[in-house]
Amino acid sequence: MLGHLAKALGFGFVGKEKGLLSPLGGYILQDVRNAMAKSHLKPVPKPYLDEDAQKRLADRLARIEGHVRSLRTMVLAHRCADEILLQVAAVRAALNQVAANLLEHELKACVDSCMKGGRDERLEKVSQVLATLLKQT
Repeated sequence: MLGHLAKALGFGFVGKEKGLLSPLGGYILQDVRNAMAKSHLKPVPKPYLDEDAQKRLADRLARIEGHVRSLRTMVLAHRCADEILLQVAAVRAALNQVAANLLEHELKACVDSCMKGGRDERLEKVSQVLATLLKQT
């Protein structure tokens, strides 16, 4: 059933190691791993999320996790595709908010202190990461 939903959305299901086959070519999970491996950003010497922000993000991700589980239940219950697709859009929007929130904290805390190079070089690195992130959403 999940394979049919993935196919309806333009994805091909390949398996746990590679993830979904993107309609644009490549494998989504593999592409994310490759992007992370090629990242120019260095590990953060100190946490860029304070405890409150970290808790808010973790709580949001837990809600998203529950939402994704309910999507699986909807598929197994043979719910209408339009209902499922609406919920898929909601999950995507929620994940985009997580990414935006993380990016906001990263930019505020780390661009000047964690990244090497001049101002233009740091901005170019951030632009590359943003382009990768937006290309995958």
